[in-house]
Amino acid sequence: LTPIPEDVEQTIEFTLAQNDKAHDLVSAAIKSGLRNIFFVGCGGSYTGHIPAAYLLESKAQIPTYILNSDEFNTKKPVQLGKNSLVITGSHSGNTKETIRAAEIAKDAGATVASISREIDSSLASKVDFSFSYNSKTTVYAAKQVLAMQIAYATLEQTNEIGDWKASRQALNALPKALLQTQVEGEALCSKIAYGIKDAPNTYVL
Repeated sequence: LTPIPEDVEQTIEFTLAQNDKAHDLVSAAIKSGLRNIFFVGCGGSYTGHIPAAYLLESKAQIPTYILNSDEFNTKKPVQLGKNSLVITGSHSGNTKETIRAAEIAKDAGATVASISREIDSSLASKVDFSFSYNSKTTVYAAKQVLAMQIAYATLEQTNEIGDWKASRQALNALPKALLQTQVEGEALCSKIAYGIKDAPNTYVL
């Protein structure tokens, strides 16, 4: 089995250190008259956006949408414009559909951000604000933390009701908590993996 990544704490701490940039992103979107938010990505980058999108859908007055990159490109949502905030995601930063989505968003006048492994990825070159996590192994959790910081910054700056100090304290506890969760769950995950390794089909619900 793949061992627990050695950089879990370091990577999550690195993402948490980008909180000020998340607030700068949201401030820029609000100055442009923020009216809606789009999360855009493919595969793991799409699913990595889901918790942040869910938080905003359930807590924010601002409409929030989450779309597969090519779905976004094909639809070119009528709501997309200068009052939109678009958060794109691609681990490699080279996913052509997501790069195209960033270009479409920019052409529409939206405030656009990217989440990818490297700060200078091809995707990052197309956006206003780029976020990164600098890891090839601690990926999914890092994407989620970056997206969640943007979501919490949005809630705080749009004056939604909430204890944002407590939320920040919870986020800051994640580096050690996420590592401990992996350590505690490793034996059970190993047991499950060996139990299903020869199954002809595996469904994840």
